[in-house]
Amino acid sequence: MKDHRRRRVTEFVSEFVVIVVGVLAALSVDSWRENRTDRGLEHRYLEQIVADCQENLRLIVEAKALEQRHMDVAESLWRAAQRDLPPSADSVGAWLGRRDGSWWYSDPRLRDGTITALAQTDDFALIRDARVRSGILGYVSQLQADLEEFRRGVQAHMEAQTRLDIRGEVGLTPDVSPGSPRAVRLYLAIVSDPEGRAALSSLRNGYEIRIWYLGQIEEATTALLDLLS
Repeated sequence: MKDHRRRRVTEFVSEFVVIVVGVLAALSVDSWRENRTDRGLEHRYLEQIVADCQENLRLIVEAKALEQRHMDVAESLWRAAQRDLPPSADSVGAWLGRRDGSWWYSDPRLRDGTITALAQTDDFALIRDARVRSGILGYVSQLQADLEEFRRGVQAHMEAQTRLDIRGEVGLTPDVSPGSPRAVRLYLAIVSDPEGRAALSSLRNGYEIRIWYLGQIEEATTALLDLLS
């Protein structure tokens, strides 16, 4: 009787151990699969962020080149306006010829969707490295702040351009460099007008400010790429 009971207890314990081991094994497999899925998502997120940052660097370099080219023209005109004698029509024409069309400003349209979404969702916990998490949060914060200031620079640019056009038209008279292209005559009128010179100075400052903020974004993007490499 005792042997029978002992066998029953032994069988029960054996079955219980088998069940527990089976459950633990299943949980271990599920955990392994979940961890593998999480690591795959983390890799894809970081891979996309690297690709976006590399493309952003290319866009920033192009934008800075455009802004710098136009600022150089605005600088030449502004300096000429400070002299006692107005610049010649040929000089103004040569300066304006270095622009890409009108007084354009850059619009780099940086790729920030993936990194911003990651920083604002639960998926951010997938990033295991605390330094990378900190770097991503810092980058998103700086990028948003710098882009906001950059857009303010664009608004100031548009306001200065409007004032330039108005003052140029006001000062455009038949005796101002007749025979010169209209754009040249407009700017010859501006440099002899205090309000026009002030608008030209604002335009120049707008380019300078945007170049500075593009440089800030470029440095932050490079730093994040170095962290992720």
